Amino acid sequence: SGAFAFESPLKDLLDTGNYTLEQLLREDELLQEVKGMHPELIKFLSQVEVCQQLLEFLLDDHYNNNSDEKQKEGNDEDELHAIKYPYMACEVICCEISGILDTIVDHVEGVETSVVRCSEGGTG
Repeated sequence: SGAFAFESPLKDLLDTGNYTLEQLLREDELLQEVKGMHPELIKFLSQVEVCQQLLEFLLDDHYNNNSDEKQKEGNDEDELHAIKYPYMACEVICCEISGILDTIVDHVEGVETSVVRCSEGGTG
């Protein structure tokens, strides 16, 4: 794709055509490309299932609770789920890309319940 001015792991990943949200969230240049409206990324990130996953990373207490304990164990995958994925998911949503926001508002089931739960500080 012409959106990249240099070779990058993210470009290589996108060129495969076979990637997951988790793989994308691991890439440091993801936010820059989302803000730059990279068409393939926006199309992928605007899918209902992907938007649901983004919200789950933000709201899933399974990984967010006891993150200090998980960090002591030193498990890289737990650290990705407890810190990196929620942070990157939040940043992707905060880019305010209309396709992503429209999908979340119009198609992701339970988004109203999740938002109310978060605004009330509840966990369940």
